[in-house]
Amino acid sequence: MKKRLFALLVAAMLCMTMVACGDNNTENVDELASSMQDAGAAGILTPSESVMGAMAKKWIVVDSEDVYEMTADGKGTKNGEDFTYECGFNKDNKITMHITLDKAEEIYLVSTDATGYGVNLKAVEGAEDKIFLPADLEFLALDDERAAGITGTWTDVSGNLYMLGEDFSLVIDGVKNDSEGTYSVVENTEGTLLISLVINGSSFEYEYTFNDAKDELTLKGPESDYVAVWNK
Repeated sequence: MKKRLFALLVAAMLCMTMVACGDNNTENVDELASSMQDAGAAGILTPSESVMGAMAKKWIVVDSEDVYEMTADGKGTKNGEDFTYECGFNKDNKITMHITLDKAEEIYLVSTDATGYGVNLKAVEGAEDKIFLPADLEFLALDDERAAGITGTWTDVSGNLYMLGEDFSLVIDGVKNDSEGTYSVVENTEGTLLISLVINGSSFEYEYTFNDAKDELTLKGPESDYVAVWNK
């Protein structure tokens, strides 16, 4: 199962919050992560490595026919044309991406989107805003047979209520806490149906199946043995 984008970006944000802003903030946060590696903090990537790793895949651009393929070593193609890119951080600790294509330069601010899978690219220089979505996922409309019936109010065995709106909004009326967020439903290239719940900046992905009446929804963690059952 593919790595989730938000998980890699969280590693970057963790290091960013531990340093003060400066003229070369990318160097500051990467040096901090390198120091943590040297001190024996297993699994710590530099923030730049985390972002580059998150971007290393094939992307389609919303409302466009453009296709980007990117690798973790800063190389990529746009519709088959080669480019290079770098990721870093500005003085406000925002993630940046700098693309050089045929001597033209494009600079973006990078953030995850409401689906939990995509990337928002806000143009800073030399380009227009873009939304990247993974090319290996098909995003399902709610009237699609594979997703139809997922909207409405569901409850779990503990009595928590999950309200999935037709506008992809999510409201959780919990026994202990209430939350709001968004959700998306997709099918991957293996034919697995997935739902992503985005709550308070974190994303939770589950494989999902309906019963025949579509009044019971089984959620399974794709990388764990976790199973939950929701009922209408």
